Parts: sequence; structure tokens; C-alpha cells
Amino acid sequence: MANITIRLKKERPGAVSLYLQDVEGLKPSRWFSMTEANPKLPINIDYALGIFLDNTLMRMWKANDFVIENEAELYKEARARGIIAEEFEVAKSKFYSKTAMMEILKKGEEEEIKALFSSPQSKSAYDMAVAKQEELTSGTIKLIEDFIKLQVRIDD
Repeated sequence: MANITIRLKKERPGAVSLYLQDVEGLKPSRWFSMTEANPKLPINIDYALGIFLDNTLMRMWKANDFVIENEAELYKEARARGIIAEEFEVAKSKFYSKTAMMEILKKGEEEEIKALFSSPQSKSAYDMAVAKQEELTSGTIKLIEDFIKLQVRIDD
């Protein structure tokens, strides 16, 4: 049992909770939580390796709900223990900050808009477009509406 600490950090608003199992089977499975007040979480490698064994946790990682700050160390240990193949890498979605989302919406470039609204953060982007519609051009609003098939312009 290696004494390695893996550092997780939440990347989305709200709390992020992970139910992790000890891959060695020596400790009970347990919940780990990251909140606005405590966005970082150090966990033992034996629990961190459990991420690879759970489809929900893998989806959360791919969607950037959390990041692994020392990811290379986690991969190295997972390969050494035979949990993942040598060539395995998690293909993560691009993460857009609120500032980056607003910049994309204001620029109104078609490819960037389509990438944003195809990402796991499309709902946040939609909510922002509705809330900030007065700052967007009519062309950008039409592009968004045509792409996602939802109305952005809400008239009072």
C-alpha cells in the first residue's frame, strides 16, 4: 500500500461529492466532498484509484466537475498496479470559465458558439445568454437559437 496523496480540486459551482472505494479493499468505501469553502481535497492513492473503476466518477472527471492536480502521479500508479492500460488517457471536455463563456457569446463566432453549446456546460451558457441577451447581437442570438433549437430572446 503506497503512501501517495492525490490532490483533487472542484471546478464547477456548488459541491462535488465522490463515493470512493479503496482499491486494496482494506478500508471501507466512503464519501469525499469538495465545497465552495473547501474546494481542494487530498486523498490517499488507494481511494483515488477507485475513480478509474466507477463510470459515474469517470464521467464527472471527463466533464471537469473536478480536476486531479497531480494527474501524472495517479496515472503512473494506476499503470503500475495494472488498473489501466499503458496508453489509457482520460479525454476531458474543455472547461469554460464564466468570463470565457461571456467572451465567446459576445464575439459571436459560429465555431466557438457551437463548441460551447456542445460542451457539458451548454446549460450554463444558455442561462448566461438569456440573462445577458441585451449584450449580444441579434446575429449571435439567432445563431444560438438555430443551433440549440431553444429561444434565447425572452420579450417581456
